[in-house]
Amino acid sequence: MGTNKLLKLLKAGRLITLSKLTKSPGVLLKYALLSLSGNREGVVTINNVKLPAWVVSRLIDAVNKGYSVSINNGVVVDGIELPLHDSCELGMVLNALLNDFKRLSNGNWITNTTVGTVVFRHVTFSVVEVFKFRLYDFDTPHKTGDWIIDIGANVGDSAIWFAKQGFRVLAVEPVPSAYEEMLRNLMLNDVVDKVKAIHAAYNSSNREVRVNDYDCLESTVTAHVDNNGVVNVRGFDLRTLLEFTDWGAKVLKVDCEGCEGEIINDPFLLWFSNIFIEAPGKHVHNALVNMGYRLVKVNKHPSNPLASIHHYAKP
Repeated sequence: MGTNKLLKLLKAGRLITLSKLTKSPGVLLKYALLSLSGNREGVVTINNVKLPAWVVSRLIDAVNKGYSVSINNGVVVDGIELPLHDSCELGMVLNALLNDFKRLSNGNWITNTTVGTVVFRHVTFSVVEVFKFRLYDFDTPHKTGDWIIDIGANVGDSAIWFAKQGFRVLAVEPVPSAYEEMLRNLMLNDVVDKVKAIHAAYNSSNREVRVNDYDCLESTVTAHVDNNGVVNVRGFDLRTLLEFTDWGAKVLKVDCEGCEGEIINDPFLLWFSNIFIEAPGKHVHNALVNMGYRLVKVNKHPSNPLASIHHYAKP
């Protein structure tokens, strides 16, 4: 099918078959789906089922990966009926299938990784980033049993990554739904004894802060402290967080959607010999360099440069 014809069909929301899409060249298909910005609903109709364009793109990826996909009043991928009414759950199921997770009889998802077997209740994209893209796969001089403070632990993916390598982790997460999901994931991965989880946010003045909560776990990844938030949570500065570890932490991981600018002004930042931080930006990078840190390595995100993880260390 030619480019123009496919674009016209997609933009018009016209009926199109999965076979036509899967036989189209990959680059053409991606271009066509992305072009749906001209369609207010961003919907593709396949076999009389209306689907968001991003879902269709993921389904094509599933077909190309060898999964059986059927669309008939709904979508079934490898025998799993996908919840079309819940795009969040649908996205997490596709995250799992496209990244070699297998569904267990109890509904959990399991996969083998470089740090061993891991199990998650839901496979958010942050789980994929940590265990499949290996964004926190860095070498440090620290030994098994050493502490890492994880600010912005989300559903526990990075905390589990560190714990599976023998580290002890103080996992700090303010969003209630993400925190509760983290507690479940820590138990599933048998690392409760290695991870101390606290429902809190970073705050340089040790003040209570407000955050929003989310029904969709995927949305918690971009959550940040918001004065208009609906939930009050404790706020701790670095000194207080260090006290939770009896001053044993020398490694800091920061992924807090906006608190980085506050953290670089915390005098106890200099306590840490190694810092992992998501796409710090020029201001934060320069501040860290001026403090004597050097950029050791960047683990690049394969599709989103703003989600790349930077490793800084003291010489």
